[in-house]
Amino acid sequence: MKVIPSIDLLGGKVVRLYQGDYEKVTVYYDDAIEALKMIISKGASRIHIVDLDGARKGSESFSTNVNEEVIKNLVQTFKGKIQFQVGGGIRNLSDVKRLIEIGIDQVIIGSLIFIDFEAYQEIIKQFGEKIILALDVKEGFIKRNGWLIDTHMTINELLQSGKIGEVYAIMTTDIAVDGALTGPNFEMMKVLNAQSYKWIASGGVSSRTDLEALSKLGIYGAILGKAVFEGMVEDLSDL
Repeated sequence: MKVIPSIDLLGGKVVRLYQGDYEKVTVYYDDAIEALKMIISKGASRIHIVDLDGARKGSESFSTNVNEEVIKNLVQTFKGKIQFQVGGGIRNLSDVKRLIEIGIDQVIIGSLIFIDFEAYQEIIKQFGEKIILALDVKEGFIKRNGWLIDTHMTINELLQSGKIGEVYAIMTTDIAVDGALTGPNFEMMKVLNAQSYKWIASGGVSSRTDLEALSKLGIYGAILGKAVFEGMVEDLSDL
């Protein structure tokens, strides 16, 4: 299983939001390069970068936000030492192309499947193997636009719709446990892993033991954020 630490960018700084609340922000690093140095030193092989400014800007493009230069600098500094997956505010094909051109390994899109399905389809057609679909869930329903808008749809309903297509993987976040360090939603991941996609779990990881338990479910990867920056998980090597 891939152990995938997360760097969340807000105004160029490395932060964590509590349960997706932009009013509940903890700043861990002013310099993202220093944060990634720390993560690589702990054995990580892949990094998950979230552009929080982009995620909440709705229809605006990835290129309009303040974090693009930070992401470019991270790739230029660490390409070859770690794999990159990046998401947040990616709304069109040109955003995806630009990220791939600067060296991003996988691009994460989520809200687009609900906002502009035609644009989503075109991205999957051209770059499906480079795409991770992010589905963020609260009380069973998928939320979009940085967890601010309810889609009134469950993951199972979306899977049954046939709209997802051929993607690299699907990442699911249980918003209720994200940042709370109370443990992942194992039951949700166990149910989802029966579906024929590679699954990445996100939210609630507080220890290496949590990662080992997720690994036993046979899922592809697990995201962790706060636990890294609070020093609760020191070994970020894959399982």
